[in-house]
Amino acid sequence: MSPEPLLPEPSPLPKLHEFMPAVLSYLSDGSVHTSKEIRSAVAEALGLSSRQLAAKLPSGRLVYADRTYWAYKYLEQWGAVKSPQHARFVITYKGLDLMGCLPKLPWKLRALVVHGPSALKVHEYRHKLGG
Repeated sequence: MSPEPLLPEPSPLPKLHEFMPAVLSYLSDGSVHTSKEIRSAVAEALGLSSRQLAAKLPSGRLVYADRTYWAYKYLEQWGAVKSPQHARFVITYKGLDLMGCLPKLPWKLRALVVHGPSALKVHEYRHKLGG
């Protein structure tokens, strides 16, 4: 009979694909967020322990930071998020559609996410013309 370990086995970090819903969920407010904000929010949403947060790759990079980075980069490649500036991300129509939350957003936010700031100007212009 082998002795029981003194410390419980650390729970493994979620896989890359498990980070993606947390990224989309955080970005679903339609605001532009920095990569640092995304990392913090995703770690909190996934309930990562201090041990999981400290886990490092052989390169020295934090595993959770690496997986969060690749989650939003893959989502960007798929068109679910976009990067209006370096290290800043916002959800797109496709990302909201993936989440199924687009109908819950107000029209101004939907227009902004889908078409950018110009969509609001067009709508406001039409509204002034009575259209």
